[in-house]
Amino acid sequence: MILREIINDPARKYTFWNFSVQLDAANLHFMNLEGLIDGSLIVTVRIRSSACALKGSMISVKEKISGFAPPYLESKLYNVLYLCDWSRQTLQLFLPEERLVEWKTVALILKSFGRITADQWSDMVWMKDRPSVAGLNWRAIEKDIKIYKYRLAELKAKGKQTCAIGKENDITLLQQDSAIAGHI
Repeated sequence: MILREIINDPARKYTFWNFSVQLDAANLHFMNLEGLIDGSLIVTVRIRSSACALKGSMISVKEKISGFAPPYLESKLYNVLYLCDWSRQTLQLFLPEERLVEWKTVALILKSFGRITADQWSDMVWMKDRPSVAGLNWRAIEKDIKIYKYRLAELKAKGKQTCAIGKENDITLLQQDSAIAGHI
């Protein structure tokens, strides 16, 4: 992901300053992905402290000055992000609805941060009758999945056999005693 700011020099025609910061998934810790009512997305990430290291996977910064502009005009990206303590930065990126391909964009973001597998990515991309991304809260989904897996592990530890039956979008658990399951 590249964050870019272009500042035109108001005093000189065709003169601008371009400042960009490249953030790779290795430099970021994924926190959440939320869908807004209008179909837009907000991605929340935290910059890892390893991105501030002198060697290794650092954040890439590029500057380009076109014309004879004084360097470092009033740039929010430079002053607020680059000069601040990166390891304490939490970024919320707003992705407007008109720039998204809904679930394909969601799948791309989640796969980039290793939150879903390649098979799950494919399922999201080729999903039929897709619901809107409005109301999506990935942190809540992951929490529900962890609770479901914990309950499943508890049932298996108690010696009960569990099978999941999908009925439309509702998944219910059927528990059978292992003695009964042996006679079927």
